[in-house]
Amino acid sequence: YGTLAVGAWRIYLVNADGTGLRRLTPDEQGRSVQDFITRFGPQAGPALFPYDDFDPVFLPDGRAVVFLRATDTGCAIVEACASGWRTRLPCPPGMRQRFDLAPDGTRIVAAALRQPDRPHALVEVDLATGALRWLAEPRPGDGGDALPRYAPDGRRIAFFRGSESLRELWLLDRDRPAEAKRVGAQS
Repeated sequence: YGTLAVGAWRIYLVNADGTGLRRLTPDEQGRSVQDFITRFGPQAGPALFPYDDFDPVFLPDGRAVVFLRATDTGCAIVEACASGWRTRLPCPPGMRQRFDLAPDGTRIVAAALRQPDRPHALVEVDLATGALRWLAEPRPGDGGDALPRYAPDGRRIAFFRGSESLRELWLLDRDRPAEAKRVGAQS
């Protein structure tokens, strides 16, 4: 789960029974927030940890977690596992929080800005290569896409489309993304 620690969001792991709380995301040199609190006091956090980690998603085998790291200059998709962590890829432009990881662990789906003057659209990011595959793109006036989730088989994606005041549930088939439909709409 993620929590706000010393002025910055960090990711922690905990056992299902609530025991064994431990921090997953240290800084780039492997130092923990507690190291800095001890040395510099509780007000040191925002200056010394100028990034936020959020939206952790476990890989299907459970051995690693993929999450987002945001800084003032951008965003990165990061993987953390028992042997350490590494920045995998830069985020697509204007990527929103709340991505989803494909059931096979090879790609994520997120809402991002394909064009600066258009609403957020769905994009898949191949985690091995960084290749972007733009999926559904809302028409002008439809509002933006948000909160995508893969079906358990990875073939379909459910997402919301609309404005902040009115979002509707949509569904698309990865093989035919141009045919995305609003749930409940007649064929």
